[in-house]
Amino acid sequence: MAKALARPRRAERSASRAGVWRGWPWLIGGLATALLIGLVATVGLIVTRPLLTATSPIAPSVLTSQARSAIDQAVAQAEADRIEAEALATALAINTGARQTLTSSRDQAQANLDVVADQVIDDSARIALSDQLLAAGDLLAQAVPADAASVSDQNSRLTQATADLGAANTALTDSHQAWLDRQPSYDGSNGHLNPGDLCPISYQPTLLLRCDAEAAWERLNSAYQAVWQENIPVDLSYRTYDEQVEMRQIWGSGAAIPGTSNHGWGTAVDLPDYRLVDDPDYWMADLGAEWNYGSPKYEWMKANAPAFDWVNPSWAVQGGIGPHEPWHFEYVG
Repeated sequence: MAKALARPRRAERSASRAGVWRGWPWLIGGLATALLIGLVATVGLIVTRPLLTATSPIAPSVLTSQARSAIDQAVAQAEADRIEAEALATALAINTGARQTLTSSRDQAQANLDVVADQVIDDSARIALSDQLLAAGDLLAQAVPADAASVSDQNSRLTQATADLGAANTALTDSHQAWLDRQPSYDGSNGHLNPGDLCPISYQPTLLLRCDAEAAWERLNSAYQAVWQENIPVDLSYRTYDEQVEMRQIWGSGAAIPGTSNHGWGTAVDLPDYRLVDDPDYWMADLGAEWNYGSPKYEWMKANAPAFDWVNPSWAVQGGIGPHEPWHFEYVG
């Protein structure tokens, strides 16, 4: 019985083993297929990866990094452009004002130079201003640059040119004032007459007289010429206050007190002085003897000059109270 029962169990185990072995081909076939597919996929990936790298879309992480960098650069450039534009606008506004200021300074300096001309104590001031005017004109003729840095540089040069021009113009003004300070004071008092208000003797134009006195002298000279065939020689006529001071220092009481002489009014002349005939420095020394008391020419003048309102004053004639001056004639018209 036991033996009979054992056989069926062995038979069952055999049958079970037989069933297992019958499924192996399918298992092996499936594994082989999977391996083959994996191998093909691996080979395909190896072969196609370079192509995918070259042609496929960039990975999202890479795309995000590059895009962010490009955007940052664009933003930075836009900000730089904005700053440059603002700087350029500011520089251009300053440039306009600097050019207007320099132009105004140039026009004022040119006007000052035209008025002053050569009335300066030092001609270097006039030359310096002329040079600065030329430099200012050259700078103003330059075009305005296109970038902020260059415009700013030009603005600095415009500002410096204005300062240099102003300094040169001030120096010219100071030099002109110094020149004016050295000019005589023409207040119309004795010895302070404006030479422009006096008239020169026609044949000795460096000598001046009050115009009515000079006109009378010309008529007297014409009468003298008709007799002596020469002009009346004149040593001195109008005399400034300072010149009268000098004469007083030389001649003492023989010369009028400064501020009281008729020479200071342009109404007196001195003919050749006989006292200086031996003075080699006296330019009329050779004529002095012809104009002493009693000489023919002196006597003619004494007799005929009054008809033309010129006289040898009573104090100056021989026998007068003195000082005795046969060379001195005054206009009494």
